[in-house]
Order: sequence, then structure tokens, then C-alpha cells
Amino acid sequence: MSLAGLVIAAHGTRDARGTAALRHLARLVSHEVEVPVRLAFTDVAAPTVAESLSTAPTGDVMVVPAFLASGYHVHVDLPAQVFAARSPERRCRLTRGIGPHPAIAAVQAARLRAAGLRSTDSVLMTAVGSSDPRARADVLRAGRLLSDALGAPVRTTSCVDGPSGIAPTVNRMRSEGARRIAVAPYVLAEGHFWSQIAASGADVVAQPIGPDPALARIIVHLMHEAASTATAPRRTSTTHRGPHTSGSLTPVRKAS
Repeated sequence: MSLAGLVIAAHGTRDARGTAALRHLARLVSHEVEVPVRLAFTDVAAPTVAESLSTAPTGDVMVVPAFLASGYHVHVDLPAQVFAARSPERRCRLTRGIGPHPAIAAVQAARLRAAGLRSTDSVLMTAVGSSDPRARADVLRAGRLLSDALGAPVRTTSCVDGPSGIAPTVNRMRSEGARRIAVAPYVLAEGHFWSQIAASGADVVAQPIGPDPALARIIVHLMHEAASTATAPRRTSTTHRGPHTSGSLTPVRKAS
């Protein structure tokens, strides 16, 4: 499959630092591929994925969701936006999301150590909240991967209201005997959720995962993986039967 372009689809933010970090990630990816790379957003910021695809080169265009967990945006919103941008001249293919991944956990561990993690700290990984059970399962798996990377237990929580939110979880960990709490954000860049994490009251808060070369390599791998799948003979038993499989969009099923 010869590609005409690559679109990195991310969650938008009104925080200029977060947008700059995502643009930096797109530049890192552009250094690794020979096709035009565009950054687009599912919401909040512009251009949208549909807008970016509407002006993309004709031919086969790959869309990689820069999402750490696959919930509504990856399974519903993105397929709809990509499907809406289809045309006879432009065929779009949507890959699985970038996380969870051991390389991302390694970056998180490095961010924690740079922030001053001690071997005796209690570690809490905080992700964006989701009502989608698939996204929640991804967060739990990401927590296990971070635990493997650190060689230490990791507790997980989300940026949600109520007793399961990050600040109540930090307070509960203190009441359970934790002397120092280190938080590993499971977010790509600064923004609304990062602000909640930074204000959690933890003793150590690592920086967001950020535009690390490891993430760029994951995106490039997903692009090549989906492209090779597109050129391989199809088997009826593995055909995706999701709601957006007609036209030029062929979603790629996430491996379980």
C-alpha cells in the first residue's frame, strides 16, 4: 500500500503548551516518514480530522489516533469523522490508538525519575476519565506496564469528579499510610486534565508524557502495520463489522 499522507489525530486543548507539544510530536514523526504529516484534532482545536482530510493529498491516507486509551473518540468519533471525509479520490484508513504500550510506560518512568521519584514513594498513575469500559481496561493495562517499568506497585485513578478522582485518591492514600506520593500523568500534554493532576496535592508530579521520540516511533509503526495489512490478502473471518466499514474507510481492529 503506497501512502499519500499521514494524519495524526489528537484530542485538542486550549492550552498553548499542549498544542505546541502535539505539534512537536508531529514534527518528530515527519522526520521518520516520507509522506506529508498533518496534525488534526477530534474536538476543541482546529483543524478537525475531517477538515484536515478534506485537503489531504489524493490517494491513500492513514489516520493514527494519538490517544493513550481507546474510548469514545477512537471507537466512535474518529471513525465517523474519517468516514465523512471519504471520496472516490481519497481512501482513508484508521489505525488503532498509540497506547497502552511498554515504550510509553518507559517514558512515564523516566519522567517520574526526573521529577524526583524515590524508591519508597507510593506511585499513582492518573489518566483521563472515560465511561467506556475499553478505555478503562486500557488504563489498567497502562498501570501494569508502568509497574513493570518501575519494578514497583502502581495505583491508577482518573481525572473525574467524586471519590474516585485524583485529589480524593491522594488523600485516601495518605490516610492509608503513604508518606510520599508520586503521580505519573497518563496524558500526552498540558491542558485541562494536566492542570487537575498538577493541583492534586501529591508530593511529586511528573511532567506529561510529551513529544518523545518513542511516541513518534509508535505512530510510524502503526502506520506501516496498517499499510501492510491493507496490502495483505483479506480473510473473511477477520473482517471488521463495525458501523463505518463502507466506502473508503477501513478501520483496523485493536488487538486484544
